[in-house]
Amino acid sequence: MSRDLTFYQPTVITTVPLMLEKMHKRIMTRLSALSGLKRSFATGRMSFLMQRFEWKDLRKYVYSAVHEVFGGRLRMIIVGAAPLNPDVAKDFASFGYPVIIGYGMTECSPIIMCNSPENPRPDGVGKPLDTVQVILENTDDSGAGEICVKGPMVMLGYYKNKKATQQALQNGWLRTGDLGCCDSDGNYHITGRSKNVIVTKGGKNIYPEEIEYYLNRDPMVLESLIFNDSDASDESVAATVVPDEEAIKERLHKEKLTEDDIQSAVDESVRRINRRLPAYKAIRRVFIRKKALDKNELQKVRRPKRGRESPEGETNPDETS
Repeated sequence: MSRDLTFYQPTVITTVPLMLEKMHKRIMTRLSALSGLKRSFATGRMSFLMQRFEWKDLRKYVYSAVHEVFGGRLRMIIVGAAPLNPDVAKDFASFGYPVIIGYGMTECSPIIMCNSPENPRPDGVGKPLDTVQVILENTDDSGAGEICVKGPMVMLGYYKNKKATQQALQNGWLRTGDLGCCDSDGNYHITGRSKNVIVTKGGKNIYPEEIEYYLNRDPMVLESLIFNDSDASDESVAATVVPDEEAIKERLHKEKLTEDDIQSAVDESVRRINRRLPAYKAIRRVFIRKKALDKNELQKVRRPKRGRESPEGETNPDETS
């Protein structure tokens, strides 16, 4: 891919978060290998200042290695299909490449809302397009509700599937099945899928995607899956975690890891996450999985229909406080 980018010199790249995050990881490794003043600018506070004050000429010098990889003409990167780590978007913006995050679905041809190049926000999906109406149905105490959409881009229905059409299209509104909230500036934030919500016995809503977001940002974690622990004596949240063994080796200064090393590192990550979550959202049990989670063609993790299925590659769970 790097070879193709250099050859074709694109001005815009449209991609999915997983691809951008992999590119980001390689770029940051490359920048860390720089020396002297250039390294200080690229990896420190000056990166933020260059973005804030739009020192474009300086950015081209400091990040010349990055610009060469992308062919030298890139203006922006468009991302959709899954949540993106905001830190990745911020770093690419500091390189001189604004990341435009959008939200949509095939049933809406496919764009519903997106950020603008003039005001790219790394933590949300922006505002609805001009012809799109959006409302939030059945909102909870936090203001999150199901995103319902109306507009000329909405489909007429599912082909030869009247029942599915009636469920999705109600009174002219398309029920997306996605949950989101809207901030005071009119920008939307996706919080999860309605079918994935865990409802506690006390009536509290837990969005697995929210907890996964925090877990996946931890340097010891490659990816994770949050689910309702139906095997527990009382209702609680559990996690399947794929650890980043290379990061753990680096942290522990070891060439080989034992299962206890991996479990301890992951448990410490979970404890850090739990400290920032309300008690009812805290992860109570952790399953270590050595193989990557099953994904679809858009690299979204496939969620099992009932709790934790397909435990292949997982070790025994560990109680985490």
